[in-house]
Amino acid sequence: MQTFVLGKSYSARELSDLLSLDKNNIVFNNSNPKSANKIDINPNNPNELKDFIEANEINLLIVADPKYMTSDFTPILNETECLILAPIDESKRLVTSTLSGLKFAYKNKINTLKFAAFEKAPVGIEYVQNSNMPLVIMPDTQNEKEAPYIAESKDKAKKRVENLFQTGNKRIIIEDYIKGIDYTKYIVSDGSYVKNLFDCVTYFDELSTNNTKFIKESEKERIENEIIPVFLNSFMEEGFDYRGILGLNFRVNNDDIYFRGFSPFIEDIHFCIFKNTAVSDIKDLFLSALNGNLYDFKYETNDLYVIVQDSKGEFLSSKGSTISRAVELAEIEGMDLKLIEEGFSYWKR
Repeated sequence: MQTFVLGKSYSARELSDLLSLDKNNIVFNNSNPKSANKIDINPNNPNELKDFIEANEINLLIVADPKYMTSDFTPILNETECLILAPIDESKRLVTSTLSGLKFAYKNKINTLKFAAFEKAPVGIEYVQNSNMPLVIMPDTQNEKEAPYIAESKDKAKKRVENLFQTGNKRIIIEDYIKGIDYTKYIVSDGSYVKNLFDCVTYFDELSTNNTKFIKESEKERIENEIIPVFLNSFMEEGFDYRGILGLNFRVNNDDIYFRGFSPFIEDIHFCIFKNTAVSDIKDLFLSALNGNLYDFKYETNDLYVIVQDSKGEFLSSKGSTISRAVELAEIEGMDLKLIEEGFSYWKR
């Protein structure tokens, strides 16, 4: 099978290498893969993308990097025989824009933290000056180089707002900060049926584990049985034919659960968990979602992992999910142990 994994994120690169382990797959990626075929292509040029897909008889295009999900190449690629795993139509806006996701949650009476959106720096700075600290400041669209930033002072918040607009962001989100555990649940949908993939907790995008014992069972049940069905039912009512992976991000604090936005693909730090724990064939998982056969697909996972991000931005994984395993991993790599100890202590509440 000929597959093109579009994206330069860590997740896109790792996915292309993972799929290329199967010698029946010929895999291309426009980043710096280790084993997949590297290509130089302009994804923002739909005609160039179409020509490449047709010339190389690509069967499956996986858009694994959020920064390419807003490109409008789907109409022209629909003229090819290639299957496309990416958000489409109105669901694309919903899952790639933090503001759209939060407004969608608010509309459906799902708790969010207090938030505001700004398209000009002076207005955002004025909001900061009239707010209590700390605040979370982030781009409206996902960007691995500009992660959500917790500003503990008005001076730092002001600088962050200015910086985000200086780097070309058209809109930013400012959100109240409430202490709690960041919990993400990943699902996969074929438009009518949904399967759970995995869930995990994260600390400052630098430490993560799929051992979710730090979240109360009652909290997980509320998310599983009360919140996610509301989203899925609303998707159907709005006519969204969402096929693919979707992450739902929450802040959990003493039985209070706040929705914080969607992830239209597996985030970089979480992809290490996905690739290490998935027993089932990932390519077949994607094809089942696209072809509407997810109900019959058996998805299996195994083991618990802890993931640590090193100073170079790479992600290290270790089987196990305890602080001792994380410390052992960090010591081998010569990393600072302070963040790991803080993270596990924070999760234990």
